[in-house]
Amino acid sequence: MLGIFKHVIIKIDGGSQAPIAGGITGMSAMGIIEKRVTAGSYRLMDVAVASGRKGLYNYIELYNIEPEIKLGNSLSDYFDSDVEDGVLTFFSRFLGCGDILHVEYWQDWKTRKELISGTPAIASRLGFKLFGLGFTWFKDWYIAEGGREGSLKLTAEKPLDEEMVRRNLDTAKKELEDYLKEERREETKDRAGKVLVRMAELMREPSVLLTPCQS
Repeated sequence: MLGIFKHVIIKIDGGSQAPIAGGITGMSAMGIIEKRVTAGSYRLMDVAVASGRKGLYNYIELYNIEPEIKLGNSLSDYFDSDVEDGVLTFFSRFLGCGDILHVEYWQDWKTRKELISGTPAIASRLGFKLFGLGFTWFKDWYIAEGGREGSLKLTAEKPLDEEMVRRNLDTAKKELEDYLKEERREETKDRAGKVLVRMAELMREPSVLLTPCQS
């Protein structure tokens, strides 16, 4: 399966047999399948897809993420690039209501620093991007146990229904308001302010977040 972001072609190994071909929801495959994501011949990250497990929601995990992308003969930063935006958008589209995206951030220094310093996940560099993709609940796995649990990662969940949208946003709103009383960094204050504006819009019309995963 291919994803094209401007002039970069991202390939998930396995071609048309990749586990997310045709979408995660409704897949007949069971358990967890792991694949490699490459940009040309350059490894970009690994992805694990869990779907079809009875009584459990689907999830995608992006891990072993390379902090630099090889484009031709030069290296560019992956984080905050068009490629990162394309990758997050691409994989989030395969997740339905209640499904989860895990994104490793241990080499994402900006996100890591912000989360360690107490920035609410939704206003962190990575969390802000995921909020824009329809995720409303976040958990920062800042104490990683290793093994199957993996490294430092941010978990983001899509809401199941309008009640969950409102509940998640209300909780995040209170956290952001408390945070803004003390925060002095302009970049994170700006993100938090934008999140609060978007939250107010979503609280009035929460169904907007549910349309993609109910179609």
